[in-house]
Amino acid sequence: MDNAFCTLNNQTYTAYTFSQLSPTVISQFRRFLQCPSCQAPAFFRKAARNGQAACFGARPHNAGCTENAPLTRLIHGENDDEDVLRNDGQRIVLDLNYGAAEPVNHIDENVIDNGGARGARFIGNGNRPNAVAHRRLRTLLRSLVCNPDFKNSTQILEINGQERLINEFFVQFNQITANYINQFHGYWGQITDIGISPNDGTIWLNSGGRDDVSLCLPPEIQAAFLDRFRRNDAEDLVSDYILYLGSLQRSQNNKYYILINDIAFVSLY
Repeated sequence: MDNAFCTLNNQTYTAYTFSQLSPTVISQFRRFLQCPSCQAPAFFRKAARNGQAACFGARPHNAGCTENAPLTRLIHGENDDEDVLRNDGQRIVLDLNYGAAEPVNHIDENVIDNGGARGARFIGNGNRPNAVAHRRLRTLLRSLVCNPDFKNSTQILEINGQERLINEFFVQFNQITANYINQFHGYWGQITDIGISPNDGTIWLNSGGRDDVSLCLPPEIQAAFLDRFRRNDAEDLVSDYILYLGSLQRSQNNKYYILINDIAFVSLY
């Protein structure tokens, strides 16, 4: 996207012009950007070390927007699956074995759901057990981003032997409330900008304004995190969607945050 409109000062910027603003102004204005065509929330990405120029983007654009263009990245060890949006099993088993074999579909002849009380069955010439689909974390994140029906699904998701309903387990950042404090869920949404603590170098992955949730990436796992997702630095994370399985916390200043302490439980798209 070549241009973006800033609602804070009612000015349209090219990516280059915006990149020439002071870091303080960029940090402030980037929270108020939108697509000039469809008014969808927009993001700004600084020029990358690999030579990629500064750019704007909105993901997703509103339907029919002429500015719409795909913006994707391949993640090491997590190539896009042909069945990425196919969730053809009534029950999905999350595979947290990073870099393991490709997911497969199979029929589990001994599947029960909480003692068998709610397990859906195929009905035809006889009962067949539930179809089970094994999926990786990034596959689920992509489904959440690209398929509105998926996040509202009542399919069963199994995580380390525990079963949850998809529409209850995954929580988008803009849906977070105090009810989720200390609750284990799959929290997901888009990274709008980043901040780095001057005291200890902690990276904060922000999802919007000061009242919106931020994810805390402590120094001891930053190198492994950036290496896994092939990012040169934290700024490269801006505009990515992120999914983390963890618990919501609230600081003494009433700021919602989520601590990332295990990269096996996080994925980007």
